Amino acid sequence: MSTMGTIYDLGSGEGPRGGLPEKLRSSRDPVTGASAFTPLTGICIMVYYVLAMQCFSTVAVMRRETNGWKWPLFQVAYMTALAYGMTFIVFRVGTAMGIGGG
Repeated sequence: MSTMGTIYDLGSGEGPRGGLPEKLRSSRDPVTGASAFTPLTGICIMVYYVLAMQCFSTVAVMRRETNGWKWPLFQVAYMTALAYGMTFIVFRVGTAMGIGGG
């Protein structure tokens, strides 16, 4: 939620009501005019966040423990590719099942 709040610049004093949920509901695709955030989009964001490397201090510790950049960089690349690949699969399956909404 904090990432989405940062993207939508909500740090400027908006209260808990309205705020992020209202911004997400009113956000539209500039090309099609369809809602930018569908249930499928929400699921894909959650899948990506679960699998992607979120803690870069872990990378720093791994760098220190292994005395090199080979394994830390492999870890970041692997987890990013895994997160992207799984999100792509979830999106395609969800679209084929008609969950895209919009």
